[in-house]
Order: sequence, then C-alpha cells, then structure tokens
Amino acid sequence: MRNYLKLGLTLLLGSVLLVTVLLATQVSADELSPPYVIVLRPWSFDAQAAATLPSKGLAYIVAQKGVAVFQGLELTGTIDIGSAKDVGVDTKRGYVYVTRDGTAITVLSGTARLADISIGAATDAVAVLTTTGDAYVAQPANDKVTILQTSGAITPSVVKSINVGAAPSDIAVDPHSGYVYVANYDGNDVTVINGATRTVVDLSVPVGDGPAHVAANPVSGYVYVSNSRGNSVSILQGTTVKATVTISEPGEIAVNSRNGHVYVLSSYTRDLNNPQGWVEVFSGTTHLRQIPLPHDARAIAVNPNSGYVYVSNGSDQDGAVTVLSDTLVMETFPMGQTAFDVAVDPQADLAYVPIYNGHVAVFGRTVVYATDPLSPTSPSATLHCLNTQAGHNLPITMTIPAGGVPTTNTRILCTPLMEVEGAPDYVWARQGFRLFAAQDNINLPDFTFSQPVTTAFSYLETLPAPAVEDELEFHRRVWQGVSNVWHWPTSGIAFLAQDQPHNVYTVTLDRVGEYALVWFKPHAYLPVVMKSP
Repeated sequence: MRNYLKLGLTLLLGSVLLVTVLLATQVSADELSPPYVIVLRPWSFDAQAAATLPSKGLAYIVAQKGVAVFQGLELTGTIDIGSAKDVGVDTKRGYVYVTRDGTAITVLSGTARLADISIGAATDAVAVLTTTGDAYVAQPANDKVTILQTSGAITPSVVKSINVGAAPSDIAVDPHSGYVYVANYDGNDVTVINGATRTVVDLSVPVGDGPAHVAANPVSGYVYVSNSRGNSVSILQGTTVKATVTISEPGEIAVNSRNGHVYVLSSYTRDLNNPQGWVEVFSGTTHLRQIPLPHDARAIAVNPNSGYVYVSNGSDQDGAVTVLSDTLVMETFPMGQTAFDVAVDPQADLAYVPIYNGHVAVFGRTVVYATDPLSPTSPSATLHCLNTQAGHNLPITMTIPAGGVPTTNTRILCTPLMEVEGAPDYVWARQGFRLFAAQDNINLPDFTFSQPVTTAFSYLETLPAPAVEDELEFHRRVWQGVSNVWHWPTSGIAFLAQDQPHNVYTVTLDRVGEYALVWFKPHAYLPVVMKSP
C-alpha cells in the first residue's frame, strides 16, 4: 500500500500540519492520501475550460460569467468578460489568454486585465509556445491561426495570422522542437508551424476523419491526434505519420511528461441509454491498454509529479471524476452534474474540475493515517487520525473490533476533510474526516465493516456562529451536484455520546465515506436522528 501513498510533494499549501504520532497502527506522517474532493467552491454555470499557472499557484476557470481565478483552494477574484470559451497560459511569463464568444481575446496577468484584442473572426482553441511567448489562437470560421505576443510592458498585440486547414479545432505546442500543431477538423489534416520562424512547415499532414484534439509528447517527440469521426488516433513525428490506431470515438488527450505515457479518451455514445467510456494508454506508438470508465469520457489531465490522472466522465446526474494512479483505477467521485474540463497544478498537487451546475471541485491530498493490514481474524485495532483545523489538533480515534474487517490484507485509512462548503443550509463544526479502505493497492469505495467501528473525535471549543453545541449532528456527506449540493444521509451511523465539557462526540459507523459534524439551521427538513439527548 505504501507505494501509492508515499509523499512526493509539499503538503497542500500548508493547510494541513504534519504531525508525528508514534502509534503501532498508524503510518508515518510523511504520507499523503490519494486525491479526493477537499473543497467545493461556487462559481458560474456552464464552466467550459480550466488552466493553471503553477509558478504563481493560480488556476483559471472560464464560464458564462467570465473568468474565476483561484489561489490554491480559494476563489480570489473574478473577471467579467462575458462568456469565455478556452484559456491558454504562458507558464514562463505568467500571461493568460482567454478566447471569448465573438472575435475578442482577453489577456490577463494574475487577476489584472491587460487588454482585449479583436482579431476579426470568431476564436476558439488557444495554446502558448513558452520558448517564444507566442500565443496561437484558432479561428475556425476563416481557417486561420492568429499569433499574439505579450512581453514585459509591451501592450499585447497581434503578431501574425497564418492560413491553415479547414476549421482548425485544437492546437498543441512542442517546446522541445519548437513546432506548433494545428488539428483541422474539416480538412482531415494537421498544419505544422515552425514556432521560431512563425512559418508553415507543412500545411496539410493527412490524418483521419475529423481531427478534434491534438497533444505533443515532449518525452518521445510524438504527436497524437484524435480523429473523432474516423475512430482512430494518428501518431506523428515531425511531419510524418508513424502509426494509426483504431479507437472508438477518440477525444481529449493528456501526456505524462515524466514517464511518457499518453492517455486518450474514447467513448461509445451511440447507445444513449448506456454510453460507455475508456482511457486508452499509449507509450510511443504502442497501445498499452484500455481502462474502462463508469460513463462516457469527457476531459482528462495528468499530474506528472504524482502520476495521478483525473478523468471527467458522464453527464447530468451521472457526472463523475475517476482518478487513476498511472494505469491503476483508484476511485470514482460522483459530481452529480457534468464536469466539462480538468486542470492540474503539479506544484500545489491540486486538480480543478469545473462543474456545469456552478461549482468548482478542487481535488487534493492530505496526511493519511492507516492501520496495518487487517483480516477477519485480526484482533481489535485502533486507528488514530488528526484534524488540524484553524491551527487546532483535533484527535480522532477509531476502534475497529475483532472481526470487523470482512476481507484479508485490508488497510483502513483516515484523512481529515479540509473544508465543508456549508452556507446557507448548515454550519460545519470544524471536524470531519474521510474514512476509506484499500486492499492490495486497490481502493474499496463501497467497503462495509462486518461490525460497527466506534469513532470518537474532538471539535473546536468555540463553534462557528451560529452553531449550537447541543444541536450538533454527525452525518455522512454525499456530493450529488443537484438541489442542495450535498446530501447528508445518516444511515449506518449510531449516536453513542456527546461529552460537552470535553468537546468529544462518539458514534459508530458501518461503512467508509466522508463524514462531518454539522449544525443544520433549517432543522425541519431533516430528521434529527443524530442529535445528542
């Protein structure tokens, strides 16, 4: 189990304090949990795209209202530019290019709006070649790519427009070769541009039918093109097609720049009652494997530092995010609504997922506490967890009874919840945790204990206003994405005691999941089954 939990990164923005509790049943505190939703922030409906600027710890989410700027876990600013479509980031210089409905492009620096530039025709995809600082903007209506540049105090400006193939749909840059690849959806070809000279190397490299997505692999030098109508992936090197692989309805592509693995989404959506999706994994020109998804595939991003892969899939109530560790499926998190895009900040170890219903889910990792491997014959075990909310060390103790685990070689793990978005329906009492189980490196998301686990945890002495201590309730939280955002079932939880003088709450649990101590303001709509007597 330790091989997928080992710390490779700095702890999440200092939000969780590393602690060392020398207990036989706990792993050392230099390990992090697998990714999960640590915060959920409200933003705009119909969020279309996301990108990150790791050097500054910023993330940009574009939607109907414009652009939301995140600093780590916090939404720090919004920029009202109307409905935005795509976003490209100059990671070296810090400039951000946002394409919008109409002919305008907005250039940002941090949260500052530097300029709005009209290029005379509708814009779509945008990508930045960091070696030159040039931003390449697709104009599908007039079969052109326009180059913009922003440097120092110079006003952002159009450098050049280049004729490409019919209906350019996506752009990829390779900073190693300096080449820019433009997928021409209606031309069934790829235009290759020399970024150093801003000239066309090859106007029309033939690929499959309907090339919709393109990505460059800096490890191998290969370029991957999803031919959405042709059900194939073309693999280029320079201006030469090296291989063509049959893939059902290929979509977005993501590259792990460390190990060279390439992930191509594929779907079968013609059966609308049962859409299917997969992640196709490549190494060079070799198709390594196909990984099934719960629903049809939508967007994908890779954290090359940790090897975690985030895949949004499904739509409406089936919307979800599946997390892989390289090629191993870890867990699927229901979003309850369509998640259109994913962006990763490798330095902060965060992933941003804009959800159609107006929220942004931020995936991250926190300190993990775990038992040694347990089996049905194992004696009683104690799992100590620690929540460090608001600078307070809030102990959590879980007692797993003898025979409480129904499977062999199973570890029970606990991580603190970073935050629960409460207003306006409830107030979080600053205590919550995620309890999960894993067997042989495989997460068990629906794990149920053979016998209930007794859990005692402390909460802050001063509760957030207007919470009332004797009305605190302990619930499992489930993200549905509709109606009240979070669903708070109490099934599988039994109240034992609340020691108010010592701020300790004790319950039993029968399953893994995310749990939080909360105070509900509109008590009338939920049965108070967990209320202390």
